[in-house]
Amino acid sequence: MARRKLTPEEKQRRLEEKINNENSILEVFSSKSCFAGIDKCKVSLQDFSVERVEIKNLKQDSSCNLKTSIDGELLGLDIKSEFFGNITISFDTSDFKTPYCYIELIHGGLNFETVGIEGIKKRLANAIDFIKNNYGVIITYSTALFLEIELAYTIAFDKTPNLQLRSFLHKCLSSGYPPNFGNEKSKKNNYDYPILSCKISNEELTVTYDKIEKAKRKRQIRRNGSKLDNINVQRFELVLKKNKIEKFLGTNSLDLLNDAQLIEYLESKLHSTINVYIKLIEESSNETKRVLEDVYRKYGPQRYIKEFLIQVNNYSLNKLSPLVLDEEILALINIGFSKNKGRTKRAIIEYFQNSEKYYSKKNETGLMITWHVRDIFKLFYKSLDIAREKGLGCHKDTTSTHTYKHILKDYPLGYRNNIFDEIIKSNTRNQKNKIRNHVLKEFPDKYLDINKNNKKNKKIKQIK
Repeated sequence: MARRKLTPEEKQRRLEEKINNENSILEVFSSKSCFAGIDKCKVSLQDFSVERVEIKNLKQDSSCNLKTSIDGELLGLDIKSEFFGNITISFDTSDFKTPYCYIELIHGGLNFETVGIEGIKKRLANAIDFIKNNYGVIITYSTALFLEIELAYTIAFDKTPNLQLRSFLHKCLSSGYPPNFGNEKSKKNNYDYPILSCKISNEELTVTYDKIEKAKRKRQIRRNGSKLDNINVQRFELVLKKNKIEKFLGTNSLDLLNDAQLIEYLESKLHSTINVYIKLIEESSNETKRVLEDVYRKYGPQRYIKEFLIQVNNYSLNKLSPLVLDEEILALINIGFSKNKGRTKRAIIEYFQNSEKYYSKKNETGLMITWHVRDIFKLFYKSLDIAREKGLGCHKDTTSTHTYKHILKDYPLGYRNNIFDEIIKSNTRNQKNKIRNHVLKEFPDKYLDINKNNKKNKKIKQIK
């Protein structure tokens, strides 16, 4: 059946709604470009009771589904709402079944903002009031237990991060597991893959997705000519289910949890993420060294660099993941076949940079994804520092007209090569410690294991 054409008034009203939504999204980033908080969650109400359930007053439609027995007794109730999420109640006690009441709490609407624990309590209270006022169902309970919680970082960028950057970031944040690549339903052949996901276990999974693309698909904002054309919003979600919540946070009780516990967990998770980041750089360095030496043995000193570049590019196309994460890997590797290792590294890096030098077109290794991901980690740490002061979630500045965005820097040749020269000059036989020390010096104020050990060693030397 063909859709009815909108009247001019309806078109204008929808356009105004989309423009208002675009302004609301910009306001989310009026104080900072990144914030941490809780997105969606699912809770179980304990010792619950339901009053005034009159089946005749419950209208069964797309938002309300009833399950009754042969005798007309109400066995179950399922209510969906864009306002709060979803509530499922079961009164069925047959075959030793236990009654339950589950509520899935969402932000509703645009869903660019996240909240802290107090925000979840407000969502729950609002949901119960909504059910009472709209369906005449009164719910009381003793406490709420988390069955699932989505902890999220929301970041505004000045442009869309490329797939290699998002994939590497997601892999670091997913304990080293590679992501699955997905698309929005409206763009099945989009090879930018705006959705990345990873199932770490049955109780823990991660998702990274493009919030702007999702809002366009849901027709909440304009696809073309939007005020958001110069901003991209990515959300990274860590989804924990009941057992993992209890394990990592000590409890899954809404009454017993607070923002400080969640912040402490997110920070410890970020510490371990940096160790994964280092491990992935080490793996890339070792694999790059192996492939480079194989190519050298096969093609000899005259052709090996050209053939190596071909293999690097083919690997990325086939695997959707780079062999050489970026040019810094070439400066960090320990080349076994060359006596003058520094000159050989510089020659390889220079060859990789030829297209940029002569045609202003960067090879993907020049995009420096490890540097960008490192900066994003720093941004995450900063968002947690702000959360300690103000609480988890989005904090707007109603007096500001500025939109904060994280700038994805375009590192020029000279800047990169100066850093590579310093890395090459500081060569050490212990390749593993070289990479770890090189990365961790970027996080000197963080209480990471290796920094802790370095501080202890300095104290010992001072005592001696």
